[in-house]
Amino acid sequence: MSPPARSGAGRGPATFSAPDNHWARQGWTSARRDRVTPGQRSELLTEAWRRRAPRRLVAACDAAHPGGDGVG
Repeated sequence: MSPPARSGAGRGPATFSAPDNHWARQGWTSARRDRVTPGQRSELLTEAWRRRAPRRLVAACDAAHPGGDGVG
């Protein structure tokens, strides 16, 4: 699910948008840093990394963080 479709504080069209270039066609999303909390940034970056990283790196991250809290 893309960040603009999520609900919650600080999440909405004014906070997230598709870039106005070729990155938008690849599914990238821009976020206004002044409207996203550090916790939201951490969650979104971790989720994005997990979707693109090789499975072996995700497995290594999971092994290093057994509590399921990811990288941040």
